[in-house]
Amino acid sequence: DKVVVVTGASSGIGHDCALKLAAAGAIVVLAARTPEKLEDTVREIRAQGGEAYACPCDIADMEDCDRFVATVLGKHARVDILINN
Repeated sequence: DKVVVVTGASSGIGHDCALKLAAAGAIVVLAARTPEKLEDTVREIRAQGGEAYACPCDIADMEDCDRFVATVLGKHARVDILINN
């Protein structure tokens, strides 16, 4: 039931990490720049019974980061673990 934010979650290590965290029972918030790839990962996690949410964000853009943080906290009220991938 931990809320875990994973950046770079649309491919590679971030994608694999998100899948494993969801399988372990985490509520996974996925961040990356490409919304379509994030949604693919969300569908994959949900198909396996996990809970995941996509929140597109360009981590290099501070305004986008501020929006991202406000969105995540507005929806989940907390972040227990942050994985900057």
